Amino acid sequence: MVACGGEIKQTSLIKTVGTKVGNEIIATRGDAVIKIINKESMPNAFGKADIFGRTRDTGTTSLIFIGGNSNEANFIRRDVDIKSNKTTMNSSPTIISNNSNSTFSGFVGGESFSGSVNTYNAPIFLPPNTPKDTITNIREIKIRVSVKGENNTITIDGNTIKVLDASENELRYRVIK
Repeated sequence: MVACGGEIKQTSLIKTVGTKVGNEIIATRGDAVIKIINKESMPNAFGKADIFGRTRDTGTTSLIFIGGNSNEANFIRRDVDIKSNKTTMNSSPTIISNNSNSTFSGFVGGESFSGSVNTYNAPIFLPPNTPKDTITNIREIKIRVSVKGENNTITIDGNTIKVLDASENELRYRVIK
């Protein structure tokens, strides 16, 4: 029985930007405080997951710090949806063997002869013709988060950002998972 892969799985990679000081992170204006990169298993010819674990992008979610003051921190949440037509069939190279085997035979002076020659060359490598990903949607919304009190958190895809302090150009925060 030949394995053809498991079910297509969705995964996320979470990145934070800033300088870690103790258990806090300090970011500056324009930094993506958190960036979530979403991927899914690359499908094979049978619609199952690639047995080698290759993935393709499906989108990102970023929370970008755009400034603040002693009362609030201001962000832009940017969601980007990506359509990918990458599969194992169009993302794998084609390798063509470039070896040859020749045989020969004949007669010389009434005697028969025969032989063979093997020629070994480097294989011909044809790179994959992988389709380019397409951005299908971009959504941006402005978000204000209080620096003081109980309303100083924002949750994105299960990750909570706790705002500790903000100024026009700097943000102190913590990521709670």
